[in-house]
Amino acid sequence: MLLPHSFAEFTLCDVLVAIFPDFDTSVERSAAAGGTVRVDRVRQWVLSARTLLVVAHYIGEDADAEFVCGGCRVNPRLAVLERSGTALTLVARGTVPGWDPDGLLYGRTEFDSRSYSFQGDETLLGMRTPWSYGMMGGTTRLSLFRLEGTQLSLVFDDRLEWVASGMGLEDDDVVSVAVSQQRRASGPDDIVLTVHQARCRWEEYKRVCGPKKLAAQQRWRFDSKQYRQISGKPMPMPQLFRTRWGW
Repeated sequence: MLLPHSFAEFTLCDVLVAIFPDFDTSVERSAAAGGTVRVDRVRQWVLSARTLLVVAHYIGEDADAEFVCGGCRVNPRLAVLERSGTALTLVARGTVPGWDPDGLLYGRTEFDSRSYSFQGDETLLGMRTPWSYGMMGGTTRLSLFRLEGTQLSLVFDDRLEWVASGMGLEDDDVVSVAVSQQRRASGPDDIVLTVHQARCRWEEYKRVCGPKKLAAQQRWRFDSKQYRQISGKPMPMPQLFRTRWGW
């Protein structure tokens, strides 16, 4: 795994020792972490005038499970590091939210490819985490984090997609969200979620969807601690969950 250009002279061992000072490189374990530690993904985060390294990692049983296999339920951890001379220092830790009991499998988080503005030149860190319901379908959640001093605070968490499987007998029922932001005259930017619903099928490993129906448009506003929905209908549950799976 290559680190971003700004941190290219460091190794993964340097990263792990910065997060867990007692990390033993010979056995890839840390007593403070409760066992094995493995880095899964890394990303550079430019925050105002600072260039940070965000590390998604797993510890203990999560790190030992065939390294985050598709049939597991895992708990992602985040660490934010910063260069200090020729070394890396730990700035903050965080965890990506878990899911409810219906989320049976997976939970391996990914960095969102887009950048989320907050206020001025401050940005938020976006993580997308898929959860599987097995045969019934699954969901993907978006979590946004803000760095406040040494605290990585979760300021937004909601669904980006909710899929009920038709099991090949009928089209899947897909509720999806497009995320945009709107700047305000004062205060952090609003988050706008445009929710659509469509029926989709798989053709040669590619999802092909019919016409999208607008289901809701929500506006979320920061209230000094986190984003809260201030307008718009709730995201609808895919109807197929009720008709096929009896939810």
